[in-house]
Amino acid sequence: MLDSSACPMRAGLCVHRINTASPKQRLGTQTGFMMMWRLLIALIGLSITGVNSVAQSDQTVRETPQAEGLGLECPPPEIGGQDSTKTDPDVHAGYLGPSGVVRFQMIQGRICLDTPRHRKGSQSSDENGVYESVAVTAKRGVPSVHYISKNKRQHLTLSVQDARLMQIESTVFGHGNSHRQPQRCVLTQPESGTITLSSTSGSQSHQWTGSTLIHVRGLQPRLFDEHFGILMTRMLHGQSLKDLSEKTAVATLVELRSPMRVTEAEIDQWIAGLGSDHRKRRIASQQNLINAGTLAVSTLQRRLDAASDKRDLDVEQVVRINHILKKLRSRFPDRPRSLAKLLVNDPSYWSMLSGRMTPQQHQLLASRQQDFGKRSPAQQSFVRVAER
Repeated sequence: MLDSSACPMRAGLCVHRINTASPKQRLGTQTGFMMMWRLLIALIGLSITGVNSVAQSDQTVRETPQAEGLGLECPPPEIGGQDSTKTDPDVHAGYLGPSGVVRFQMIQGRICLDTPRHRKGSQSSDENGVYESVAVTAKRGVPSVHYISKNKRQHLTLSVQDARLMQIESTVFGHGNSHRQPQRCVLTQPESGTITLSSTSGSQSHQWTGSTLIHVRGLQPRLFDEHFGILMTRMLHGQSLKDLSEKTAVATLVELRSPMRVTEAEIDQWIAGLGSDHRKRRIASQQNLINAGTLAVSTLQRRLDAASDKRDLDVEQVVRINHILKKLRSRFPDRPRSLAKLLVNDPSYWSMLSGRMTPQQHQLLASRQQDFGKRSPAQQSFVRVAER
């Protein structure tokens, strides 16, 4: 009961509301009130969950090296020149970013166009002493790109032909030092096979090769970062190749401790089977190599590269190996763990890291390479297709 003597006007107002509201209206009001409370509780729960998730994720990232038992055993190399993790306003633009006319991604250590994500046309800008232009064409949905960036320090050209051949030409000037001659670098990456980095300064010329961009950068980190570091960071949407290389080195050292799933002897046996006179054996060998997955990619690529000079493989073997490599090509951008599986059985990668490894890591690597080069009874459990 309401006390009307305490507040006549308030009591009258309350009585008026109670008398005029129908049961259906009162039910609707109560339902709406309960829904508001449920929504508020849900929002508070999401906020708390989000904070906890971010905190846990950040803690996981910070604790990963210690948890892996690596600590500071694998320090980053000293690299001069420009820091590719920082943004340089002289070459910053949105043409190659997430909202640009083209997008790039790294797949199995090679930067390639994200083919479906492109817009045909051309754009250019000339502001604050920086000129940039980009032109995108396409034939039957396959894009080609021509990008130019010029400032007082660097002239850079990026060309991608039919989403396959990529070439980057960079000329860096003297940085105010009139005695230093301009230095020109060219990075050439075909759709498959060897990537080449060449440098010319005055009368001196040098050339380095590798199967991935991580190999090439690891051979000449200072030179690579000075010419291509910032561009690579933009092509990888803010992640520098330097940072990705360091995280991959840690992940690959961890991968050394993983159980051996396939050996080099088995891979070579299956490669030989690709040229068998028996159709069933050819098909079985091909399926075995596909089942081996990323761990077999580096060996297959090395055999393919060697065969181009020595003619060790017949036509059918070459065709089938190319088919297998395309089959094993990931559709997702590289992460340190996926790159670790690609590189763990690659001798040239370990040769590049050798100077930074501890004696214990060298011993672990030697044991792994010895096991990779032979067939052990434990490996018989690896899934195979019967070669009958």
